[in-house]
Amino acid sequence: GNTDTDYDQDSRVGISVSQNLYAGGRIRAQKLDALARLRQARADEDLQLLALDDQIRRALAQARARKEAGIVLLEASDQARIQFDFTKREYDRGTKTLTDLVLASDTYFSAASREIDARYGFYSSLISLYSAMGLLSEDGLR
Repeated sequence: GNTDTDYDQDSRVGISVSQNLYAGGRIRAQKLDALARLRQARADEDLQLLALDDQIRRALAQARARKEAGIVLLEASDQARIQFDFTKREYDRGTKTLTDLVLASDTYFSAASREIDARYGFYSSLISLYSAMGLLSEDGLR
């Protein structure tokens, strides 16, 4: 028959088994939680990579556009300089008026200013691109 010691042993086995089941359930829950956090971290990383890729593409497109604009503006500035030099020679000979010289000077100055602004914009775009690519540090380019 069942004695008190058999009953004590059975209950101890029961407690031991239920503790193991509880511990196993807790460990499984922790494992599932860790997996969920890992998946979330991977999703966050993928999202950050997409955002960074988009930022790099945008900065690259902007730098290219500004470079092309700068080339056109440099040509315009060169042409305005040639026109100014020609007008100055003609003014010195007496075949152009002071008004002609002032207008040519103003045209050249405006074209040169736009070209300088475009060049500044291009270099600003390059800095944005290098920054997005992680190539800038406090000391400058890596």
